[in-house]
Amino acid sequence: MVIIFTKHALQQIKLREIDRTKIIITMNSPDKLTQDRYGNNIAQKKFENYLLRVFYTIKEDIRTIITAYKTSKFEKYIDDSGKSSDIENSKNIPRKSL
Repeated sequence: MVIIFTKHALQQIKLREIDRTKIIITMNSPDKLTQDRYGNNIAQKKFENYLLRVFYTIKEDIRTIITAYKTSKFEKYIDDSGKSSDIENSKNIPRKSL
């Protein structure tokens, strides 16, 4: 599967100092996959001291990264069991390998 970064995503990744490798790792082995209220897919993964959230769309075999950000607010996105929560009023989506 092909991964494309939008211009906006590249700008935000640079501004937020996010390593592209960690975005690929998050896409390939997320802790949780959900969708936001607009239908965008969200892959999220917990790293040492932050949670990385990657927003993207899928069309055919192309994943287009819309944006990504780091957050230290684990409690907002991860429940007490350590699993990511569906706070976006979203649904789980099936995981497709890259």
